[in-house]
Order: sequence, then structure tokens, then C-alpha cells
Amino acid sequence: MTIRNLQIFLDVARSGSMSLSARNLYLTQPTVSHAVACLEEEYKTQLFDRAPHRLTLTQSGEILAKEARNVLQALNSLDESMQTLESRLPVKFGVSVTVAASILDSLIDEFQQMYPHIPLQFLISNTAEVEKALEDNELDFAIVSGEIQNDQIEACRIISDYQVCICYREHPFSARERISLKELSQEPMVMLTCNRWTRAAFETWMREQGYLPNIVCECTNTLLVKEQVKRRRGITVISARCAEKELLSGEFVLVRCPGCFWQRPFVLAYRKNKYLSRPLEDFIQLAMSYTDHDRIIEMVKSARI
Repeated sequence: MTIRNLQIFLDVARSGSMSLSARNLYLTQPTVSHAVACLEEEYKTQLFDRAPHRLTLTQSGEILAKEARNVLQALNSLDESMQTLESRLPVKFGVSVTVAASILDSLIDEFQQMYPHIPLQFLISNTAEVEKALEDNELDFAIVSGEIQNDQIEACRIISDYQVCICYREHPFSARERISLKELSQEPMVMLTCNRWTRAAFETWMREQGYLPNIVCECTNTLLVKEQVKRRRGITVISARCAEKELLSGEFVLVRCPGCFWQRPFVLAYRKNKYLSRPLEDFIQLAMSYTDHDRIIEMVKSARI
């Protein structure tokens, strides 16, 4: 039994004629006759009474016709469902905290303009936890700050970012062309908690120069760090993109201490051999072609820290 044979059988049942169904279906009459004969042979029953001018269904034929219509209707429903499946499945992705605090809203806004009906499910966490969720196939893709070294994951740099030292506009450092490392070590600092990459990189660099930072406040996320800097609790080291709005407006100012400057790009990652639906490909392309907000990178580079 094939779907095509059922379709031919139903057309013959409707038309009452092998020759008429052959014309309707653009087939030869022997092809139509063979399809009906195959069904009769398979089910060991006669499906039509052969009258001189019209074929009529037998009792077995009536039963097959009813079930065949149900089968074809279910197949049509399945086909329609599968044709639109990718436009209904949620896009699952993860981002590191730095990415969430800088470019996530812009990417989501652009994607939802393209696909307003596709739900988004996303994880915001540190890079290590996002990488673990990606490895466990809980996410379709991820955008994180920093490198991913994992044989199961494809990763590529897509957006430039730098960790920089900043202060509030009225701070004495804001007008200085250069700040010494000794001065920096004595200044009260607001930093992320000790398990974060920026904090670890800064403290390692300070120790290598023979100094320790004067950390007076620890925060769990960059929004809290920025709030404490605005309240003049201290200066900080932070992603330039996270502080982009404040830096471009002049509310924050780059602190020019030689060497206090680290490149840490945003990386796009997904599992190797991962099937990417059209919506997934479009979201990834949005991330890879992200060109807005490059003024902040030009500002950092021109500062010659």
C-alpha cells in the first residue's frame, strides 16, 4: 500500500470511472487500474463492483475509502505542521553577563522584528555555565565574553570588547593624561566578585607589578558596579561595552594607566554539526554582523592606554 495508490483509489471512488480518474490525475488508465489492483491484492478483497457504465464501492471499498480519507487528512495536517514547525519552535540561547548587559537587548529587538511570533528562551550566566549548558545541548547557541576551548563546540570571535579602567566624571583621575600604577593601587575600587574573569585578570596584573588593588566594594553584576561608581564609592575595571552609554555621554571617563587594558572579545559558539534552522541562522547572522556601538571601541583605541 502506498499513499499514491490510496489517492488514486479515492479519485476512482469519487468519479466512478478508471478512465475519467486517469484524465483527472494525468495518468494512463493502466496505471490507475494497477493501483486499484494492488490494493485489492494486498487486502485480499474486491473494492469495486464493475457495472457497465460506473464503478461502485463494495462494502470493503466503503471501509477503505473512509479510512483512506482519514489517513490522507492526517498526512496533510502533518505536512502543514512540519512546514511551519521552524517558525514556531523557540530559539534557545545563552549569553554571558557582559553580553547581556551590553548588546543583548539590541539583538533581541532586531530578531523579533524579523520573527515576531517565535518565542525566545535564554540563559544569562557566567561564561563557564553557559558553555556547560551548550555542551549538554540545552542551548542552540551562545554568545559569551572570552574564549571557549572545547572540542565539541565551534567558536568564533564576532565583536570586539575591552576591559578598561573607568572613573566618574568629577574624579581627579578624569583630567589626568597618565596615572601611575602606585596611584591606582591606592585608589578605592569597586569590583565584581572574585570568581569573575575581569576581577581575576586585574588582580593578577596588579600582583605581577608588585601591587594589590584597594577593593572597597564587591558586586555580583556590572549594573551594581556602575551604580556604585556613579555614587562615587570608587573606580572600577569593566567591559567597555557595558559602560558604553556612560562613557559616550561623558558620565564615566577612561582612566589612563599604562597596561590596565585587556582585549576580551565576544564569541559566538554552537555545538559542532548542530542543525541550524532558518531562524537560528538569522539570529546568528545578526550577531555576526553587529556593527552598531563601534564608537566605544574607537574611543578606547584612541585613548592609547
